[in-house]
Amino acid sequence: MIKRTTTDDIFVADFTRYKASHPEEEIPNDGVLISNCENGIVPSLWIENPNHHPIDVVNIEHNPALFKRADGTLRTQCECICYAIRSESPAWMLFMELKYCQPKNRYENILTGMHQLKETCKYVLEEQGLFEDAKYKRVFVVSTPGIEPLDAFDATYFDQEDMMAFRKECKAVLYFSNHLVVHTPVHVKNG
Repeated sequence: MIKRTTTDDIFVADFTRYKASHPEEEIPNDGVLISNCENGIVPSLWIENPNHHPIDVVNIEHNPALFKRADGTLRTQCECICYAIRSESPAWMLFMELKYCQPKNRYENILTGMHQLKETCKYVLEEQGLFEDAKYKRVFVVSTPGIEPLDAFDATYFDQEDMMAFRKECKAVLYFSNHLVVHTPVHVKNG
């Protein structure tokens, strides 16, 4: 698996749609870009790392063979996985999905993102056994870059019992956020 280690802030942006609508423009990437600063073109999910804890970052696009089925089609996946580097358990593992959409479509896009996160986590941890599952606290992040993250009022669109069932089924903390803060290798919170 191709990954990189950083102690900097992490910015995740997906240029796929932008590239399709700006084919002649020179841009830093035509897919998912993971960097240590804002790109200035496409809004990003920001993972702030003020204490410079070491983090491994896996751009799913850089690991295409991992998600190919035998027939060559791609499995459902999210954009990125990050996890804290820590010798003892537990540490956090972020599964991140970005949804660039209009505010009116945010609800449907978030539901789709939740499904992608669940399928990626299930495949990577349970089916492939790529990480020692017990070592990580699962954190799912659905980001809508460029649209303010969900607030308490927006969250009422989601049935709270369904949300609790989803969290329990996935054994994951779920954030709807465009900004997270890494406090320690054990604690990452909404920004």
